[in-house]
Amino acid sequence: MCSFPPRGWQSYLLVFGLAVSIPCQLFFLNRALAFFDATFVVPTLQCFWSLSSICMGDVFFEEFDAWKPWMGGVFAVGVALSISGVATIAYDQYYNERSHQWQCQRDGLRPTEGFD
Repeated sequence: MCSFPPRGWQSYLLVFGLAVSIPCQLFFLNRALAFFDATFVVPTLQCFWSLSSICMGDVFFEEFDAWKPWMGGVFAVGVALSISGVATIAYDQYYNERSHQWQCQRDGLRPTEGFD
């Protein structure tokens, strides 16, 4: 049963951790969006957020204890698919940017010309 005000030092530690981590997350999200395209930043953030949430579920609620071996395998495949999807997006973005730079060099243009 939930009680208010929270009891125990762990509750206050959790609230302090949230108060510190949320502004840090927003700061670094804004920095990432300043340097990289949102099509890379948002899926990466989602991957890490999902993975950390699942791992915290194991730490706090011992969710993995009831798993059968095949469930662990399916979980590993899902994590691998998520990470490979983000890696594919990152590679495609890098390749497309490089391809544009090479085309501009070939045509004697600056990379910013032609997008006006």
